[in-house]
Amino acid sequence: MITVRQAAYAEARAGSGGALQVSAQAGDLVLLITCSQFGHVGKGGLPSGWSHVYSDGSASRSRSGLVAWTWASKAQTVSLSTWWGGNAGNLSRQRGLLLAVSGVAQGSKPSTAGWTATAPTTPPAGIVVAQQHGTAFAPLNEFVVGTDQVIHAGQASTTASWSTLRAVLTQGGSTLTQGTQLATTAWLTIGLTAAAGTAATAAAPAASTAPTSGQGDQVIGLKVIGAGGAVTAGAQVTVTPPVKVDVSSLMSQTKGWMVAHRGGSADWPEMSLRAYTECATRGVEALEFSFSLTSDGVPVGVHNRDLQGVDPSAPATPVSEMTWEQVRRHTTEGEPFIRLDDLVTAYGQNHVLFVDPKYAAASHTTYLPWLDPARTVMKFYGDATWLADIWRAAGFRTWGYLYAPEIQDGRAATWASHWDMIGVPWDAPEQVWATALGYGKPVLGHICPSQEALDTCLSRGAVGAMCAKVDGVRAS
Repeated sequence: MITVRQAAYAEARAGSGGALQVSAQAGDLVLLITCSQFGHVGKGGLPSGWSHVYSDGSASRSRSGLVAWTWASKAQTVSLSTWWGGNAGNLSRQRGLLLAVSGVAQGSKPSTAGWTATAPTTPPAGIVVAQQHGTAFAPLNEFVVGTDQVIHAGQASTTASWSTLRAVLTQGGSTLTQGTQLATTAWLTIGLTAAAGTAATAAAPAASTAPTSGQGDQVIGLKVIGAGGAVTAGAQVTVTPPVKVDVSSLMSQTKGWMVAHRGGSADWPEMSLRAYTECATRGVEALEFSFSLTSDGVPVGVHNRDLQGVDPSAPATPVSEMTWEQVRRHTTEGEPFIRLDDLVTAYGQNHVLFVDPKYAAASHTTYLPWLDPARTVMKFYGDATWLADIWRAAGFRTWGYLYAPEIQDGRAATWASHWDMIGVPWDAPEQVWATALGYGKPVLGHICPSQEALDTCLSRGAVGAMCAKVDGVRAS
Protein backbone atom coordinates (compact mmCIF):
# COMPACT_ATOMS: atom_id res chain seq x y z
CA MET A 1 0.00 0.00 0.00
CA ILE A 2 1.08 3.58 -0.61
CA THR A 3 1.92 5.24 2.68
CA VAL A 4 3.45 8.55 3.65
CA ARG A 5 6.13 7.22 5.94
CA GLN A 6 7.23 10.60 7.22
CA ALA A 7 6.46 14.25 6.48
CA ALA A 8 8.35 17.44 7.33
CA TYR A 9 7.11 21.00 6.89
CA ALA A 10 9.11 24.24 7.06
CA GLU A 11 8.80 27.93 6.26
CA ALA A 12 11.24 30.51 4.89
CA ARG A 13 11.44 34.20 4.08
CA ALA A 14 14.14 36.76 3.29
CA GLY A 15 17.01 34.28 3.16
CA SER A 16 16.33 32.22 6.26
CA GLY A 17 14.11 29.32 7.19
CA GLY A 18 13.83 25.90 8.74
CA ALA A 19 15.41 22.78 7.28
CA LEU A 20 13.41 19.81 5.97
CA GLN A 21 14.34 16.30 7.02
CA VAL A 22 12.74 12.86 6.73
CA SER A 23 13.89 9.28 7.24
CA ALA A 24 13.43 7.06 4.18
CA GLN A 25 13.78 3.35 3.57
CA ALA A 26 15.21 1.65 0.49
CA GLY A 27 12.71 1.98 -2.38
CA ASP A 28 10.89 5.00 -0.95
CA LEU A 29 9.94 7.88 -3.20
CA VAL A 30 11.18 11.16 -1.68
CA LEU A 31 9.05 14.15 -2.71
CA LEU A 32 9.81 17.84 -2.21
CA ILE A 33 6.93 20.29 -2.64
CA THR A 34 7.61 24.03 -2.42
CA CYS A 35 5.50 27.10 -2.99
CA SER A 36 5.85 30.86 -2.89
CA GLN A 37 3.31 33.67 -2.74
CA PHE A 38 5.17 35.46 -5.57
CA GLY A 39 5.82 34.17 -9.07
CA HIS A 40 9.29 33.51 -10.52
CA VAL A 41 11.21 32.72 -7.33
CA GLY A 42 13.45 30.29 -9.19
CA LYS A 43 14.34 26.70 -9.92
CA GLY A 44 17.38 24.50 -10.28
CA GLY A 45 20.18 23.69 -7.88
CA LEU A 46 18.70 20.30 -7.05
CA PRO A 47 20.99 17.57 -5.75
CA SER A 48 22.25 15.08 -8.29
CA GLY A 49 19.65 12.48 -9.26
CA TRP A 50 16.54 14.56 -8.52
CA SER A 51 13.89 15.24 -11.16
CA HIS A 52 11.54 18.20 -10.98
CA VAL A 53 8.66 20.20 -12.44
CA TYR A 54 8.80 23.95 -11.87
CA SER A 55 5.88 26.41 -12.04
CA ASP A 56 6.76 30.08 -12.53
CA GLY A 57 3.35 31.42 -11.50
CA SER A 58 2.02 32.13 -14.98
CA ALA A 59 -0.55 29.32 -14.69
CA SER A 60 -1.13 29.47 -10.95
CA ARG A 61 -2.31 32.95 -9.91
CA SER A 62 1.29 34.28 -9.70
CA ARG A 63 2.12 31.53 -7.20
CA SER A 64 5.32 29.69 -8.08
CA GLY A 65 6.69 26.44 -6.76
CA LEU A 66 8.55 23.23 -7.35
CA VAL A 67 7.83 19.52 -7.26
CA ALA A 68 10.99 17.42 -7.10
CA TRP A 69 11.58 13.73 -6.46
CA THR A 70 14.19 11.06 -6.10
CA TRP A 71 14.35 7.41 -4.95
CA ALA A 72 16.02 6.23 -1.78
CA SER A 73 18.47 3.45 -2.59
CA LYS A 74 19.00 2.58 1.07
CA ALA A 75 17.82 3.50 4.53
CA GLN A 76 18.87 7.11 4.90
CA THR A 77 18.06 10.54 6.28
CA VAL A 78 17.29 13.12 3.61
CA SER A 79 17.91 16.67 4.80
CA LEU A 80 17.37 19.78 2.69
CA SER A 81 19.05 22.63 4.50
CA THR A 82 18.33 25.59 2.21
CA TRP A 83 15.42 24.40 0.07
CA TRP A 84 14.20 28.03 -0.23
CA GLY A 85 17.37 29.18 -2.00
CA GLY A 86 18.96 31.23 0.77
CA ASN A 87 18.40 34.57 -1.01
CA ALA A 88 17.92 37.46 1.43
CA GLY A 89 16.31 39.50 -1.33
CA ASN A 90 13.37 37.11 -1.65
CA LEU A 91 10.71 38.65 0.59
CA SER A 92 7.98 36.20 -0.40
CA ARG A 93 6.60 33.71 2.07
CA GLN A 94 7.92 30.29 1.02
CA ARG A 95 6.63 26.96 2.28
CA GLY A 96 8.12 23.51 1.89
CA LEU A 97 6.85 19.96 2.44
CA LEU A 98 9.19 16.94 2.26
CA LEU A 99 7.67 13.44 2.12
CA ALA A 100 9.06 9.92 2.30
CA VAL A 101 6.48 7.78 0.47
CA SER A 102 6.50 3.98 0.47
CA GLY A 103 4.55 1.57 -1.72
CA VAL A 104 5.10 3.44 -5.02
CA ALA A 105 6.13 1.37 -8.04
CA GLN A 106 9.92 1.54 -8.16
CA GLY A 107 11.18 3.84 -10.91
CA SER A 108 7.71 5.05 -11.93
CA LYS A 109 7.40 8.74 -12.72
CA PRO A 110 5.03 10.89 -10.65
CA SER A 111 2.41 12.43 -12.91
CA THR A 112 2.10 16.19 -12.40
CA ALA A 113 1.62 19.38 -14.36
CA GLY A 114 2.96 21.45 -11.49
CA TRP A 115 1.05 24.25 -9.81
CA THR A 116 -2.11 25.44 -11.57
CA ALA A 117 -4.99 27.79 -10.86
CA THR A 118 -7.65 25.11 -11.29
CA ALA A 119 -8.64 22.62 -8.61
CA PRO A 120 -8.82 18.99 -9.77
CA THR A 121 -12.37 17.63 -9.89
CA THR A 122 -11.60 13.95 -9.33
CA PRO A 123 -7.89 13.62 -8.61
CA PRO A 124 -6.09 10.33 -9.28
CA ALA A 125 -4.46 8.21 -6.60
CA GLY A 126 -1.57 10.22 -5.21
CA ILE A 127 -1.29 13.58 -3.49
CA VAL A 128 -3.31 16.80 -3.84
CA VAL A 129 -1.87 20.02 -2.42
CA ALA A 130 -3.28 23.54 -2.13
CA GLN A 131 -1.09 26.53 -1.45
CA GLN A 132 -3.07 29.37 0.05
CA HIS A 133 -2.31 32.97 0.91
CA GLY A 134 -4.62 35.31 2.74
CA THR A 135 -5.02 38.24 5.06
CA ALA A 136 -6.07 38.24 8.69
CA PHE A 137 -9.61 38.61 7.36
CA ALA A 138 -9.48 35.56 5.04
CA PRO A 139 -9.86 32.18 6.75
CA LEU A 140 -8.22 29.04 5.37
CA ASN A 141 -10.26 27.58 2.52
CA GLU A 142 -10.29 23.92 3.48
CA PHE A 143 -10.89 21.10 1.02
CA VAL A 144 -11.56 17.37 1.21
CA VAL A 145 -11.24 14.48 -1.23
CA GLY A 146 -13.78 11.92 -0.07
CA THR A 147 -12.51 10.53 3.23
CA ASP A 148 -8.85 10.50 2.21
CA GLN A 149 -6.03 11.22 4.64
CA VAL A 150 -4.80 14.74 5.38
CA ILE A 151 -0.98 14.75 5.31
CA HIS A 152 -0.53 18.38 6.33
CA ALA A 153 -3.50 20.42 7.54
CA GLY A 154 -2.16 23.96 7.10
CA GLN A 155 -3.25 26.91 9.18
CA ALA A 156 -4.35 30.52 8.82
CA SER A 157 -3.81 33.52 11.09
CA THR A 158 -6.47 35.86 12.44
CA THR A 159 -3.91 38.54 13.33
CA ALA A 160 -1.56 38.72 10.33
CA SER A 161 -1.22 37.87 6.65
CA TRP A 162 -0.41 34.21 6.14
CA SER A 163 0.68 31.52 3.69
CA THR A 164 0.28 27.80 4.04
CA LEU A 165 0.13 24.38 2.41
CA ARG A 166 -2.60 21.76 2.81
CA ALA A 167 -1.94 18.26 1.46
CA VAL A 168 -4.10 15.13 1.14
CA LEU A 169 -3.12 11.54 0.22
CA THR A 170 -5.81 10.38 -2.19
CA GLN A 171 -6.99 6.89 -3.15
CA GLY A 172 -8.45 8.04 -6.47
CA GLY A 173 -12.06 8.13 -7.61
CA SER A 174 -13.32 10.64 -5.03
CA THR A 175 -14.56 14.14 -5.78
CA LEU A 176 -12.69 17.14 -4.40
CA THR A 177 -14.89 19.66 -2.62
CA GLN A 178 -13.75 22.93 -1.09
CA GLY A 179 -15.12 25.75 0.98
CA THR A 180 -16.10 29.24 -0.12
CA GLN A 181 -13.43 31.35 1.59
CA LEU A 182 -11.52 33.98 -0.40
CA ALA A 183 -7.93 32.95 0.27
CA THR A 184 -5.79 32.95 -2.87
CA THR A 185 -5.34 29.31 -3.85
CA ALA A 186 -3.19 27.39 -6.31
CA TRP A 187 -3.36 23.63 -6.79
CA LEU A 188 -0.95 20.75 -7.30
CA THR A 189 -1.89 17.16 -8.20
CA ILE A 190 0.71 14.38 -8.09
CA GLY A 191 -0.44 11.05 -9.48
CA LEU A 192 1.40 8.00 -8.06
CA THR A 193 1.52 4.44 -9.36
CA ALA A 194 1.21 1.83 -6.65
CA ALA A 195 3.62 -1.09 -6.59
CA ALA A 196 2.10 -4.41 -7.65
CA GLY A 197 -0.45 -5.59 -5.10
CA THR A 198 -0.68 -2.27 -3.27
CA ALA A 199 -3.12 0.62 -3.16
CA ALA A 200 -3.18 4.08 -1.68
CA THR A 201 -3.98 4.10 1.99
CA ALA A 202 -5.07 6.59 4.57
CA ALA A 203 -2.17 5.78 6.87
CA ALA A 204 -1.03 8.83 8.81
CA PRO A 205 2.56 9.98 8.32
CA ALA A 206 5.00 9.72 11.16
CA ALA A 207 6.20 12.95 12.69
CA SER A 208 9.49 14.22 11.36
CA THR A 209 12.50 14.59 13.59
CA ALA A 210 14.67 17.65 14.01
CA PRO A 211 17.50 18.02 11.47
CA THR A 212 20.77 16.39 12.44
CA SER A 213 23.95 17.39 10.63
CA GLY A 214 26.26 14.80 9.12
CA GLN A 215 23.62 12.16 8.29
CA GLY A 216 23.90 12.01 4.52
CA ASP A 217 22.62 15.55 4.01
CA GLN A 218 21.51 16.42 0.50
CA VAL A 219 21.39 20.19 0.25
CA ILE A 220 19.12 21.97 -2.21
CA GLY A 221 19.99 25.53 -3.22
CA LEU A 222 17.32 26.96 -5.51
CA LYS A 223 18.35 29.50 -8.11
CA VAL A 224 16.77 32.94 -8.36
CA ILE A 225 15.46 34.55 -11.52
CA GLY A 226 17.06 37.96 -11.96
CA ALA A 227 15.73 41.22 -13.38
CA GLY A 228 16.24 40.23 -17.00
CA GLY A 229 14.51 36.89 -16.60
CA ALA A 230 17.79 34.95 -16.67
CA VAL A 231 18.45 32.33 -14.03
CA THR A 232 21.42 33.25 -11.88
CA ALA A 233 22.80 31.00 -9.18
CA GLY A 234 23.11 32.45 -5.71
CA ALA A 235 21.87 35.92 -6.70
CA GLN A 236 21.82 38.38 -3.82
CA VAL A 237 20.42 41.89 -3.49
CA THR A 238 20.99 44.51 -0.84
CA VAL A 239 17.86 44.81 1.24
CA THR A 240 16.93 47.72 3.47
CA PRO A 241 15.68 46.32 6.80
CA PRO A 242 11.88 45.94 6.61
CA VAL A 243 9.98 48.95 7.86
CA LYS A 244 7.38 48.58 10.58
CA VAL A 245 4.94 51.43 10.29
CA ASP A 246 1.23 52.03 10.70
CA VAL A 247 -0.93 55.02 9.76
CA SER A 248 -0.56 56.74 13.13
CA SER A 249 3.23 56.46 13.24
CA LEU A 250 3.51 57.54 9.61
CA MET A 251 1.41 60.67 10.12
CA SER A 252 3.27 61.57 13.32
CA GLN A 253 6.68 61.64 11.65
CA THR A 254 8.46 64.99 11.74
CA LYS A 255 10.55 64.21 8.66
CA GLY A 256 9.07 63.94 5.20
CA TRP A 257 7.87 60.61 3.85
CA MET A 258 7.00 59.07 0.50
CA VAL A 259 4.10 57.10 -0.93
CA ALA A 260 5.02 54.97 -3.95
CA HIS A 261 2.48 55.86 -6.65
CA ARG A 262 1.30 52.53 -8.14
CA GLY A 263 4.49 51.01 -6.75
CA GLY A 264 6.78 53.51 -8.45
CA SER A 265 5.13 53.73 -11.86
CA ALA A 266 7.99 55.76 -13.36
CA ASP A 267 10.50 53.01 -12.56
CA TRP A 268 8.81 49.59 -12.75
CA PRO A 269 5.70 47.91 -14.22
CA GLU A 270 2.95 49.61 -12.31
CA MET A 271 1.13 47.80 -9.55
CA SER A 272 3.12 44.59 -9.96
CA LEU A 273 4.59 42.65 -7.05
CA ARG A 274 7.97 43.33 -8.58
CA ALA A 275 7.34 47.10 -8.31
CA TYR A 276 6.17 46.95 -4.71
CA THR A 277 9.11 44.73 -3.75
CA GLU A 278 11.54 47.20 -5.33
CA CYS A 279 9.95 49.96 -3.23
CA ALA A 280 10.08 47.88 -0.06
CA THR A 281 13.77 47.11 -0.51
CA ARG A 282 14.40 50.87 -0.73
CA GLY A 283 12.70 51.51 2.57
CA VAL A 284 9.58 53.25 1.21
CA GLU A 285 7.02 53.15 3.99
CA ALA A 286 3.76 53.66 2.08
CA LEU A 287 2.54 51.98 -1.10
CA GLU A 288 -0.34 53.15 -3.31
CA PHE A 289 -2.70 50.73 -5.05
CA SER A 290 -5.58 51.58 -7.41
CA PHE A 291 -7.97 48.81 -8.27
CA SER A 292 -10.96 47.88 -10.38
CA LEU A 293 -13.47 45.19 -9.49
CA THR A 294 -13.84 42.35 -11.97
CA SER A 295 -17.24 40.94 -12.88
CA ASP A 296 -16.70 38.18 -10.29
CA GLY A 297 -15.81 40.65 -7.53
CA VAL A 298 -12.00 40.51 -7.50
CA PRO A 299 -10.19 43.82 -6.75
CA VAL A 300 -7.33 43.80 -9.28
CA GLY A 301 -4.55 46.37 -9.69
CA VAL A 302 -5.72 48.28 -12.76
CA HIS A 303 -5.86 52.08 -12.80
CA ASN A 304 -7.92 52.56 -15.96
CA ARG A 305 -11.29 51.18 -17.01
CA ASP A 306 -9.61 48.61 -19.27
CA LEU A 307 -6.22 46.90 -19.56
CA GLN A 308 -4.91 48.58 -22.69
CA GLY A 309 -2.94 51.23 -20.81
CA VAL A 310 -0.54 48.53 -19.56
CA ASP A 311 -1.11 45.80 -22.15
CA PRO A 312 -1.87 47.02 -25.69
CA SER A 313 -2.67 43.44 -26.72
CA ALA A 314 -5.59 43.28 -24.28
CA PRO A 315 -9.17 43.89 -25.40
CA ALA A 316 -10.89 47.24 -24.81
CA THR A 317 -13.41 45.45 -22.59
CA PRO A 318 -13.87 47.22 -19.23
CA VAL A 319 -12.35 45.31 -16.33
CA SER A 320 -15.76 45.36 -14.67
CA GLU A 321 -17.00 43.12 -17.51
CA MET A 322 -14.09 40.65 -17.29
CA THR A 323 -13.53 37.82 -14.82
CA TRP A 324 -10.30 37.54 -12.85
CA GLU A 325 -9.34 34.52 -14.96
CA GLN A 326 -9.69 36.65 -18.09
CA VAL A 327 -7.70 39.55 -16.62
CA ARG A 328 -4.80 37.36 -15.51
CA ARG A 329 -4.20 36.19 -19.09
CA HIS A 330 -2.69 39.63 -19.67
CA THR A 331 0.10 41.56 -17.95
CA THR A 332 0.92 44.94 -16.52
CA GLU A 333 3.87 45.90 -18.71
CA GLY A 334 5.04 42.29 -18.79
CA GLU A 335 4.48 41.45 -15.11
CA PRO A 336 1.49 39.51 -13.71
CA PHE A 337 -1.48 41.49 -12.46
CA ILE A 338 -2.04 41.24 -8.73
CA ARG A 339 -5.11 41.41 -6.56
CA LEU A 340 -5.69 43.61 -3.53
CA ASP A 341 -5.25 40.61 -1.24
CA ASP A 342 -1.89 39.83 -2.87
CA LEU A 343 -0.56 43.23 -1.83
CA VAL A 344 -2.10 43.00 1.64
CA THR A 345 -0.56 39.56 2.09
CA ALA A 346 2.87 40.70 0.95
CA TYR A 347 3.17 44.13 2.59
CA GLY A 348 0.02 44.90 4.56
CA GLN A 349 1.58 43.94 7.90
CA ASN A 350 4.55 46.31 7.87
CA HIS A 351 3.72 49.10 5.40
CA VAL A 352 0.92 51.63 5.06
CA LEU A 353 -1.26 51.04 2.01
CA PHE A 354 -2.91 53.95 0.21
CA VAL A 355 -5.88 52.33 -1.51
CA ASP A 356 -7.88 53.96 -4.32
CA PRO A 357 -10.98 51.99 -5.42
CA LYS A 358 -11.34 53.98 -8.67
CA TYR A 359 -14.57 53.01 -10.46
CA ALA A 360 -15.60 50.61 -7.68
CA ALA A 361 -15.71 53.22 -4.91
CA ALA A 362 -19.37 52.60 -4.08
CA SER A 363 -18.71 48.87 -3.49
CA HIS A 364 -17.18 49.60 -0.09
CA THR A 365 -18.89 46.61 1.54
CA THR A 366 -16.86 44.42 -0.83
CA TYR A 367 -13.35 45.85 -0.40
CA LEU A 368 -13.22 47.33 3.12
CA PRO A 369 -13.35 43.93 4.90
CA TRP A 370 -9.99 43.04 3.25
CA LEU A 371 -8.24 46.03 4.80
CA ASP A 372 -6.78 46.85 8.20
CA PRO A 373 -7.72 50.42 9.28
CA ALA A 374 -4.49 50.67 11.30
CA ARG A 375 -2.38 50.25 8.14
CA THR A 376 -4.62 51.64 5.39
CA VAL A 377 -5.36 55.13 4.10
CA MET A 378 -8.33 55.30 1.75
CA LYS A 379 -7.76 57.66 -1.18
CA PHE A 380 -10.09 59.45 -3.61
CA TYR A 381 -10.73 62.76 -5.35
CA GLY A 382 -11.59 65.43 -2.78
CA ASP A 383 -15.15 66.13 -3.91
CA ALA A 384 -16.30 62.63 -2.83
CA THR A 385 -17.10 63.78 0.70
CA TRP A 386 -19.86 61.17 1.02
CA LEU A 387 -17.27 58.44 0.49
CA ALA A 388 -14.85 59.96 2.96
CA ASP A 389 -17.61 59.98 5.58
CA ILE A 390 -18.33 56.27 5.01
CA TRP A 391 -14.66 55.35 5.24
CA ARG A 392 -14.04 57.39 8.37
CA ALA A 393 -17.12 55.90 10.05
CA ALA A 394 -15.55 52.47 9.36
CA GLY A 395 -12.37 53.54 11.19
CA PHE A 396 -10.14 54.39 8.21
CA ARG A 397 -7.97 57.48 7.74
CA THR A 398 -8.52 59.22 4.41
CA TRP A 399 -6.71 61.32 1.81
CA GLY A 400 -8.60 63.54 -0.61
CA TYR A 401 -6.43 64.78 -3.45
CA LEU A 402 -7.15 68.20 -4.90
CA TYR A 403 -6.08 70.34 -7.86
CA ALA A 404 -5.35 74.03 -8.17
CA PRO A 405 -8.71 75.20 -9.66
CA GLU A 406 -10.90 73.98 -6.81
CA ILE A 407 -8.45 75.33 -4.23
CA GLN A 408 -8.43 78.72 -5.96
CA ASP A 409 -12.20 79.02 -6.35
CA GLY A 410 -13.02 77.92 -2.79
CA ARG A 411 -14.72 74.57 -3.44
CA ALA A 412 -11.94 72.65 -1.73
CA ALA A 413 -12.45 74.63 1.48
CA THR A 414 -15.91 73.03 1.84
CA TRP A 415 -14.54 69.55 1.19
CA ALA A 416 -11.46 69.58 3.44
CA SER A 417 -13.22 68.91 6.74
CA HIS A 418 -14.34 65.50 5.50
CA TRP A 419 -10.76 64.28 4.94
CA ASP A 420 -7.90 63.48 7.30
CA MET A 421 -5.30 64.62 4.77
CA ILE A 422 -5.52 66.56 1.55
CA GLY A 423 -3.40 66.52 -1.58
CA VAL A 424 -1.90 69.42 -3.53
CA PRO A 425 -0.15 69.08 -6.91
CA TRP A 426 3.59 69.43 -6.50
CA ASP A 427 3.76 72.13 -9.19
CA ALA A 428 0.84 74.23 -7.93
CA PRO A 429 1.61 77.96 -7.36
CA GLU A 430 2.85 78.93 -3.93
CA GLN A 431 -0.40 80.76 -3.16
CA VAL A 432 -2.36 77.57 -3.82
CA TRP A 433 -0.14 75.76 -1.34
CA ALA A 434 -0.63 78.52 1.22
CA THR A 435 -4.42 78.37 0.82
CA ALA A 436 -4.49 74.58 1.20
CA LEU A 437 -2.30 74.68 4.32
CA GLY A 438 -4.85 77.08 5.78
CA TYR A 439 -7.43 74.27 5.88
CA GLY A 440 -5.60 72.91 8.93
CA LYS A 441 -5.11 69.43 7.50
CA PRO A 442 -1.83 67.59 6.79
CA VAL A 443 -0.93 68.11 3.14
CA LEU A 444 0.55 65.46 0.88
CA GLY A 445 2.03 66.54 -2.44
CA HIS A 446 1.27 64.65 -5.67
CA ILE A 447 2.42 63.17 -8.08
CA CYS A 448 6.18 63.73 -8.00
CA PRO A 449 8.24 62.71 -11.05
CA SER A 450 11.63 63.66 -9.59
CA GLN A 451 13.69 64.51 -6.52
CA GLU A 452 13.21 68.19 -7.35
CA ALA A 453 9.43 67.79 -7.26
CA LEU A 454 9.56 66.03 -3.90
CA ASP A 455 11.86 68.70 -2.48
CA THR A 456 9.41 71.36 -3.69
CA CYS A 457 6.53 69.72 -1.80
CA LEU A 458 8.49 69.43 1.43
CA SER A 459 9.76 73.00 1.20
CA ARG A 460 6.19 74.29 0.87
CA GLY A 461 4.92 72.55 4.00
CA ALA A 462 3.89 69.06 2.88
CA VAL A 463 4.30 66.20 5.35
CA GLY A 464 5.24 63.97 2.41
CA ALA A 465 4.41 63.25 -1.19
CA MET A 466 3.12 60.59 -3.53
CA CYS A 467 5.93 59.80 -5.95
CA ALA A 468 5.90 58.05 -9.31
CA LYS A 469 9.70 58.25 -9.34
CA VAL A 470 11.08 56.20 -6.46
CA ASP A 471 14.48 54.83 -7.49
CA GLY A 472 17.16 57.25 -6.34
CA VAL A 473 14.65 59.61 -4.68
CA ARG A 474 14.74 60.35 -0.95
CA ALA A 475 12.33 62.22 1.32
CA SER A 476 14.96 63.49 3.72
